[in-house]
Amino acid sequence: MINIKTCGRASCTFELMRRKRSVILIGTDKGTDQYIIGMADDVLQLNFDDIDLKGNVTTAKDRLKELDNKKNVIMPTAGHIQEALNWAENKKDLIVCCHAGVSRSTAIAYLIACKYNFDDPYEAIKILDRRAHYPNDLMVKMGSELLNNPQIWNAYQQWIN
Repeated sequence: MINIKTCGRASCTFELMRRKRSVILIGTDKGTDQYIIGMADDVLQLNFDDIDLKGNVTTAKDRLKELDNKKNVIMPTAGHIQEALNWAENKKDLIVCCHAGVSRSTAIAYLIACKYNFDDPYEAIKILDRRAHYPNDLMVKMGSELLNNPQIWNAYQQWIN
């Protein structure tokens, strides 16, 4: 079983000061990434924006300034999800981190929990906190299809509603 924690970049730095762990780092933040990379046991960096099923870009304000009418948006892909799932396979203690720790990181954490920690997605979804997490629906949908398990999407839909 993988011990999975989700958080934003500032919290990730604090968590790593307490204990070294493996980190999946989503997106880029020149200010904190080098600290996280230097403090973590090992790091997988994935760069994509927070885009939902409706095509809304809900990524960090500093990144929004770089986007030009959605032309420069980096869509999450099944390849990003597969890379995260493969990389997490033999980890024991894992932090999944994005800008705020709310959407992209929680989607990846949920999918990792579905694949490695729980046979039942309805149990895996319990790693999330309704008050603080809003997993990216596009990523959960792609992950459900990638893992060939529609119950992952169904559990998410029930949890979110």
